[in-house]
Amino acid sequence: MTTSAKTVRESIARSRARLKARHLDALRRRITEALNQEPRLEAGVYLFGSWASDRFDAQSDTDLLAVVPDGTDGGEVERRLMQVAEDVVTVSESQWHARLTENAGFWQRLAAERVLLTDTRGGQR
Repeated sequence: MTTSAKTVRESIARSRARLKARHLDALRRRITEALNQEPRLEAGVYLFGSWASDRFDAQSDTDLLAVVPDGTDGGEVERRLMQVAEDVVTVSESQWHARLTENAGFWQRLAAERVLLTDTRGGQR
């Protein structure tokens, strides 16, 4: 690879890193605001998909996983987060752990690539 090609690749990588950082900062702010509206909701919210795994492009949507405490109605969490992202998967903590032990490909991939954005569950993870 020539020096100029390497310089261009490095410049693109830096630009993508800045774009991702800005996107994640905006997501964190919007998610925290959504969950802190009255009544305040508890959830651990993770990014997954192309933005989490650095495969994003101009057409990429934002995929969120919301893990809510057992016994919590995840419907309201999901409704609020759908105002922030295009795709939201909501599961209870026990459902999350059960899906991880199922060894299902989707859930294993999601667990491996997820990026924590915010957690309002009061110390639970």
